[in-house]
Amino acid sequence: MTTAVPTVSDADAAVILARCDELARHSSLTDGIERTYLSAEHAAVNYRVAGWMAAAGLTTWQDAAGNQCARLSGSTRGLPALLLGSHLDTVRAAGRYDGILGVLVAITVAGRIAASGRPLPFALEIAAFGDEEGTRFGTTLLGSRAVAGTWLDSWWDLRDADGTSLREAFLAFGLDPARVGDAAVVADEDDRPRVVTPQRDEQRERRRRRRVVAAGIDLVQRRPAQADAGVERRGAEADRRVATRSKIVHGMF
Repeated sequence: MTTAVPTVSDADAAVILARCDELARHSSLTDGIERTYLSAEHAAVNYRVAGWMAAAGLTTWQDAAGNQCARLSGSTRGLPALLLGSHLDTVRAAGRYDGILGVLVAITVAGRIAASGRPLPFALEIAAFGDEEGTRFGTTLLGSRAVAGTWLDSWWDLRDADGTSLREAFLAFGLDPARVGDAAVVADEDDRPRVVTPQRDEQRERRRRRRVVAAGIDLVQRRPAQADAGVERRGAEADRRVATRSKIVHGMF
């Protein structure tokens, strides 16, 4: 007897498309869609998406770079988390599905798992990146670069068309520029936040990180930053090892 493979139902698809329509209304343009990093529209969609994440049974938080994140715990502690997601920002005169559809499908998948009562052995995380397109500050992938631990201090002086610096935009959004490295927190075997440094043992690194590049999925050990966890930014060697992580995740949708 063949077991049917679960698929997204028509009802799920209708909800996802309706949510795309709703997020499309959060735009700085009156005759199209534009939603840029650290803008009022960015804050509005983060708030709305956080509500959908919570309704799906996920733990939610906004990370130190303004990415909206969520987590569904697995049944076995210490295993890598499966990270899904995409971005919520847009180019000018954008479509309503690029990036957004990836975030909303991930929430639907996580919600179905949560509702099934059959947890995965590993945790499932969702990242709704605040910047992929680079529309506002002219540098792409700011959200995922923060998560990957490859943030550059030189970016703080980038300015948008109105002359607002990236540092000023962080502060106006309620973020602390000094803590942007907290977005790159990972977890150890006991699922506790730990510091990542360039001197990490390579054998332990290989054991802890397992990438399934062909499937466009990155299995990584990470969890939300805890207050005052004393987390440092990744070092140069760690940066090189995880630099492709954000590209893998963005390539999923």
